[in-house]
Order: sequence, then C-alpha cells, then structure tokens
Amino acid sequence: MSRIYISPYSRKINSMINAKSYAYWDDVIAGLKKEGHTLVQLAFVDEVALAGVDEIVKDKPFPELEKEIKEQCDAFIAVDNFMPHLCANIGVPGVAIFTVSDPNKFGRKANKNLIKDNAYLRPDQYGTWNDCKYNPDASIKPEKVLQAIKEVLATKK
Repeated sequence: MSRIYISPYSRKINSMINAKSYAYWDDVIAGLKKEGHTLVQLAFVDEVALAGVDEIVKDKPFPELEKEIKEQCDAFIAVDNFMPHLCANIGVPGVAIFTVSDPNKFGRKANKNLIKDNAYLRPDQYGTWNDCKYNPDASIKPEKVLQAIKEVLATKK
C-alpha cells in the first residue's frame, strides 16, 4: 500500500487550537489503516502524536524533511499549513483540508483542496488569525477526505 504523510496541525494562536484545525483525524486514520496504508505524521516538538500513526517525524531540519518527503511520500493529507505548499512545489500529490480559509485564494492547484462549505470562511481572508475561533462544524466529513486521497493515489498508478 501507500506511504501517506499527515500534517494535522497549524500553529496555535494564543495557546488556543487553530481555527484551521480538523475535527475527524481519528476517523480518517482508521479508514486509511483499514486500507493498509503506512501513516507518517509530521509534527513539531510540542505536538501530540495522533493515535494510529505508524511513525512520527518531529523537528527534522527542513532540507532533510523535504528530501524525505520527495523520496518516500506517496501522498499527503494536511490542514491549511506549510505542507500543501511544500508538496506542490516538489511534486508530491495530496489533499489539503480547509475550514476557514478560502482554497480559491490559498489552495494550490496541484493539490486536491477540500472545504465543507464556504459559509464557514472567515470574513477577512487576509487578516490575522488571532481572533479566529476553532469550529469543529467547519470540518469536512472524513468520508470525503478518504475518497479524495483514493483519487489522488489512483492518479499515481
């Protein structure tokens, strides 16, 4: 099966959960594991490992991380953070999950960009994140994420 890298977090704002966070990682991971994929989580030192991942990569120097992703990653799933931009630049396909940011403004065409509904978009797309609150209702259903990663992986064959 495939080796899928997951970047589940975006930087905390004022020690709060970032509004870009995704609510259904447990379900997505369970679905991916059921299909036999190997899951690698990218994390910073203070981030918690998601249950069910096979490996966690923490605070690897950027050049090494980029090389590893380019050579070992079949596809990625990430929230709106650095990962979708990096992977688009190095030719690794994947799924970017948006909640309050507009994928038409911040998504990369090389990625499969998902959003539940534009009704959850924050009013000032170019403003600071300090006042944005996490809303789990803004998270797209896990079935849609699983379908999207299947489509991405199917294009690699």
